[in-house]
This record gives sequence, C-alpha cells and structure tokens, in this order.
Amino acid sequence: MLRSIFVGTALATSAILLAPVVGGSLDVTDVLSARTLTAGASAITVVEPDSVVDGSGFLDPRQRATYSAASAGDAAPAVEPSASPSPSPTAEAAPATVEASAPSAPTRTAPKPATAKPAPAPSATSSAPSGTAAASGTGSTAIQPKPSGPAPAPAAPAPSPSPTVTTPACAGMPGGSTAGAPSRTSKGGVAGTTSADLAQFAQRYNEIRVANCLPPVPMANIRYDSCMEDRLFWMAEDPSTDPMSAWGHMGSVRSDGVPSVGCDGNLAGGSNNTGSTVAQKWWDSSGHRTSLYKPTYTGSTAGVCILFAMTHGGVPATQRADLARDRGPGAPRPRALALLAAAESAGARPRAEGRTTMARPGWGILATGGIAHAFARDLIAEGFTVAAVGSRRLEAARSFAAEHGIPTAHGSYEELVADPAVEIVYVATPHSHHAESALLAIAAGKHVLVEKAFTLTQRDARRVADAAAEAGVVVMEAMWTRFLPHMIRVRELVRSGALGEVRTVLADHTQSLPLDPAHRLQNPELGGGALLDLGIYPVSFAVDVLGLPQGIRAHAALTATGVDRQTAMILDYADGRQAVLHTALDTAGPNRAAVIGTRGYLEIERTFYAPTVATLFDERGEVVERIAPVVAQRGMQFQAAELEARVAGAEPTSLPIEETVAIMGVLDEVRRQIGVRYAPDDDA
Repeated sequence: MLRSIFVGTALATSAILLAPVVGGSLDVTDVLSARTLTAGASAITVVEPDSVVDGSGFLDPRQRATYSAASAGDAAPAVEPSASPSPSPTAEAAPATVEASAPSAPTRTAPKPATAKPAPAPSATSSAPSGTAAASGTGSTAIQPKPSGPAPAPAAPAPSPSPTVTTPACAGMPGGSTAGAPSRTSKGGVAGTTSADLAQFAQRYNEIRVANCLPPVPMANIRYDSCMEDRLFWMAEDPSTDPMSAWGHMGSVRSDGVPSVGCDGNLAGGSNNTGSTVAQKWWDSSGHRTSLYKPTYTGSTAGVCILFAMTHGGVPATQRADLARDRGPGAPRPRALALLAAAESAGARPRAEGRTTMARPGWGILATGGIAHAFARDLIAEGFTVAAVGSRRLEAARSFAAEHGIPTAHGSYEELVADPAVEIVYVATPHSHHAESALLAIAAGKHVLVEKAFTLTQRDARRVADAAAEAGVVVMEAMWTRFLPHMIRVRELVRSGALGEVRTVLADHTQSLPLDPAHRLQNPELGGGALLDLGIYPVSFAVDVLGLPQGIRAHAALTATGVDRQTAMILDYADGRQAVLHTALDTAGPNRAAVIGTRGYLEIERTFYAPTVATLFDERGEVVERIAPVVAQRGMQFQAAELEARVAGAEPTSLPIEETVAIMGVLDEVRRQIGVRYAPDDDA
C-alpha cells in the first residue's frame, strides 16, 4: 500500500488518510492540499475507481501474455506506475487502510448546518472510492493502465415499476469508540498523538458527515498511525530557524542533514490544532471537502479505514537558534536526498558515526559526449562518487577525467566495466549503441543507468531487461524528468483526483539542433531524428499520466536522410482520453505541458522536462497551488539517487523497467506509421 502523510515544520501537526476499498488490497495516492504555512502541516487522501484501458497493443510479447492473464484475473498485481483494475463492486468489503494529514490550523467554531440535507440518491455520477495493490519490479510483471482520476460510474439501476420516490433517511452517529493512541514522545521532546486527539478527530469527522447526511465511518475504523507520526516528528525536530527548512515531500532536506523518514503525503499548514479542528479544516476547504469527504458517495463505509497522527509542539526557538549557531554561519549545508537515505536505511552501506552523508557506490561513465558532461557535473556537485570514465579513445577519457576530477580514465568500455571501483555504469553512447553498452556492463555484473531513449527498438529493450534480471542487477532508463521534484508533485496531484477525471495531456519538446547530414541526429544508423532524442519526453510524460494508449495516430516530416524532422502524435484511449504530443529538431518552441481534467488543470511551464514551475488551477481558472521547488544543478542527480535506492533494495518510485519496455513499443509504432526505420528493424 502506498501511504501518504502530511508534514511541516510544526508547532502542532497532524496526518490522516481516507479511502474505502471494496475487496482486495489498497493503492492509495495523494490528493490536493492547500499550502497555507504558518507552523504546521496537514492533508488527506481518497482513491477513486480505476479507469481500465487496454494498452496491451504496445506491450512486447512477454508482457502481452502476462497482461492477458492479468485481465482474466490470473496474474499478480500490476507493476508501478499502473494500477490494477478495481475489484467488482459486488466483492465483499474489506477494511482499507487509508491516510491523510491535517495541519494545526487556527481554532475555528465549527459551523453546524441549519438543516441536514438528504444525501443524493445513487446515480450515474456517483462512485465509491476504491483502490488496488500495485507492485513493481524489474522482471516480467504485468503492466496495467494507470488510473486517470474518478472512473466512470456504473450504470444507473433499472427504473422501478412504481412511480413512488423514497428519500432515504440520514444515518445517525455511529456507536463504539476508537482504539486509542500511545502518546509517544520523540527523542527531541515532541509530543505525539494522544487517545484524546484520535477520539476528538473521529467524533468531529463523523459529526460533520452525519450533519450533512453522509454515511459515518465506524469509530473502530479510525485508527492511529505511527508511520505518519514518525514523519511529523522528523519535521518538528528540524533545528533550523527557517520554518520552510523541512517543509516538503520525501526528498526534502532537513537543515541538519538527517534523512526524511516515515510516510509521505501532501502539505498544508496551520497551528494550534486539535483533533476536532483537523476534521473541521478539511470540511471548510471546498476542494478538500469534495476529495476527502466524498459528498456524492452514499455507499457503505464498512470497508473504510482512516489512519490518523498528530504532533504537539516542536524544537523550541531557543534550541533551534543554539543548534543553528553551533553549525556556524559558514558551515556547508548537508545535502540529504531521501532516496539515498532509503538506500542507507535498507542496509546497503554502513554509515560512519557523526557523518551526514553515506558512502555511495562508485559510478562509471561510459562515453564522453555532452550529456555525459552534464551528468558528471550534477553527480559530483551533489556528493556522489564518480570513480571512473571510459571512452574508446584514451585521450578523450583523460580529458574528461581531468575536467571533472575523476580519479580513473579508461581507454575502452571493456576496461571501464571491469574496474572493481565501478558498481554502477551510466551509458551515454548514441541510441544505436545503448543496448550493446548496457549488455556489456550487465555481463560484468554492473548495475546500469541507460540514457533515453533506452534502445532503438522494443526488441532490444527486452533483451537488456532480461539480461539484467538473469544477472541479478538493476537496469533503469535515464528519464531524469520522472524524478524531478515538480514532476513528483504533478504525479501526486493527478493521481489524487485533484483535477477530477483527467481527459487530456498536452506536451511538446522542440529544439533547434544541427541539420548537418553528418550529425548523429540526422543519421538513421545512430538512431537519429526528433522522436528518440526529444519526443521521448512527451511520450513518457503522457504514459506516466494516462498509462499505455489503445491506439496511436502519428504524422511526420522527414529529412533527406530519412529521419523525422518533426512528428505529431495523438495517443488515444478507450474512454475518449487523449494525449496530443509534438516534437521537432529544427525549431525551438515553448516546450510546455498541461494536464486537463474535469475539475481543474495543471500547467507546466517552459522546459517542462527540466526543473521548472507548475501551477494547479481549478475549473474557474483560479490558482490552487504553485509548485516551484528549488533544485540544485541541472537536476540529473535525482535519477542517480533513484537507481542507488533500487540497488539497495527499494522499489521503483516511477518508471520500472517493464514500463520502459512498453514505452519502446509505443515509439516503435510511431516510427512504423511515419516511415522511419533503424537497422534492428531489418532483423525483426
């Protein structure tokens, strides 16, 4: 189950999550939370039924066989980033673990509705939240389509032969009580959730539901959650005097370098919260009320489980000042990436006493082109260990090593992958050599990060994925965009239902690049053209948001050398959703992206695929949230951190290898339609 928590630098903070599940296990995603920082944090999450789309046409033969079995109910849960189809509504309801978090907001008088309005009768527009487990890995696990937001509701029941209309009576408050909370205290003296906090939250939450004729949640299903509380403790103990220091999702940096812990989620702020004000805060926010209380849902809540956590107080201001002074004004700020912390906590490498960074695996850079220089700069600046570089020309390797301060230069790729100091190989060769280079490193027992596009064809991608699985090493596509902070938040908002039902994705990637026929971009033998170099970004983004398409329509203008100069693509989905994508290598365009839903839309500003700003708007065009993380360097270090975490045993946060293989199938189909062929196509 994917958890979500809500955190902040806190005087008093809280966390909760809400999501009913009908049968099976639960995949919980994040939901919109207003950013109103004072000195606390809060949020909630609800999962809606998945929208099942058949994207099996772009799976390779092995994936397609597994996908078909999964569709028949015979396979294991899908690999991330997709979610399995929702269980049948007739399945037996099982208690679902759900989470959310609410901040300590200024105390308010809870408005009591003058008249309890009847709940709307079930209709074609109401749906019960649900979710399913999602597993990920590097083997041949099935890939399922992603949810796009609230799924189409079941058809309305057949009309009764009687014209009589009966309005259901509103339910009363449930009996019973909550199970209590342990009243933990953190090492820094921050007080945790008490039984009174939990009882107050449960009571007010259900009072609000009953007053608005919504079915209450059984008291016994409203429970304390230690994982979210751990995250809130981590935030509250940040010694920085800056209230934004530990404010962020997993991957945020605490001023003393302590890696983030616990369960992640959405952010909001406030202070002086009680369990009651937490529940009231979410009702008072129209956006959260829709997403978290689910006013249109009138089904059974027997399978709903709410997990709650709250902290009281934080590191005193005087202690924060003392700690900041002890560090000294000129002391370097430690860089703590949560993914690296995950690798360490998984026991990959021991951590020396008193250190704020862990020993990292040695990276070897295979090839010395422009992208390799950018990658090396980011990794070295962020404290990664780059042990060696390899080139087919020793002079090039030595020049590269001297420029970046890399200790070892090798005059061949074979020497690089044989270097015992190298544990992970970054492949930066032209597309045409990705598969060959990756297989070389895998044969030497190295983990591999392969530049995008992963290979020339899906068939080559399958060879690499299978070789890595057989060798017991990790292989990953270097689609660095997936792991940037703004894109992580975009993904959270999309999958939470904050945009309603997602209907459209728009994205373009166009640059003015060399048109010299001798350049690799113009050479089909080297995998030239706009599609694999630039178009991979909008295609990967569309699949990330919408899942695999049911169909593709593509048109292109080709160069004299036979590669695409520009390509337009429409990815079609069975329920009418579309992704409209464009790429070109002879013109520089806006390079923006948008995700459009029934309740709002997201705009990602120029160079959407690099660190930038994203904005969430509601359906009236009003700004709901502005996402503007500060990213050091170019941002390529985040994908490296992801791979190190996978090497240490963590599950992929995005883009497992099977999804990469499936995306190569999408690119194959686009090339087929536009008439661009590469050498491996002739061997198929």
